[in-house]
Amino acid sequence: MVARNVTRVLGIMVRSIFREFLVHFLHRRPISIYTFVILCNWLIDFGQALNPPAYVEFRKEAEMKNKLLENALIPELLKEPPKHAAEFTFPSGAKADFGNKIPPQQVSGAPRHVTFKCEPDELFAILLTDFDAPSRSDPHKREWVHWAVGNCEANEHVDGVQIIAPPMFPINPQRGTGFHRYVFYVYKQPNNTRIEFLEGFTNTTEFGRSNYDVKKFAKTYKLGDIYAINFFLSEWTP
Repeated sequence: MVARNVTRVLGIMVRSIFREFLVHFLHRRPISIYTFVILCNWLIDFGQALNPPAYVEFRKEAEMKNKLLENALIPELLKEPPKHAAEFTFPSGAKADFGNKIPPQQVSGAPRHVTFKCEPDELFAILLTDFDAPSRSDPHKREWVHWAVGNCEANEHVDGVQIIAPPMFPINPQRGTGFHRYVFYVYKQPNNTRIEFLEGFTNTTEFGRSNYDVKKFAKTYKLGDIYAINFFLSEWTP
């Protein structure tokens, strides 16, 4: 979809530029400074559309590894960090940033902004789980799924996606259980193909959300290793 939109915009720009030059050429009219500036801006926009700036990872691999080690997700979850960091922003404006602390009240809904390095035609599955349910010292419900989506198009990771697990918010770490690690997983779908995810979650019950095996989910749908990751910490607050 993104590629088609870019192509359409480029086509409009090229036709506009050609039309302006054609009018001035046929009528032998000099090009005004105003028109010249507009044409230059169009050409600049055209060049930028053809060569968009490269995506810059907001966390380097070494930084990710340090944070994952610091919070024991290496080795409890991973042996090594994935290659990419994903950015997640909640409706409150709070952002997950590799172990930063976010009060539960600021995690009252599914993320509204998600970005990570990807190509226009690629598709992804994204999950958010509580890695420490019901507590880090006794995680016998690990992992608890708060939200999961699939068939996410590049740069459109929130809207127009298949809901795998309807959002169940706000997060609710129980009093006295300390900080919980909430993990965002991003998996790349194979061959850029759409998948029919059949996980059976509902938005009215907690059925199937606890003791969820994310690795089994990835294996079932042939998603491979984790493509990108992020996580934050949260604990009960009055």
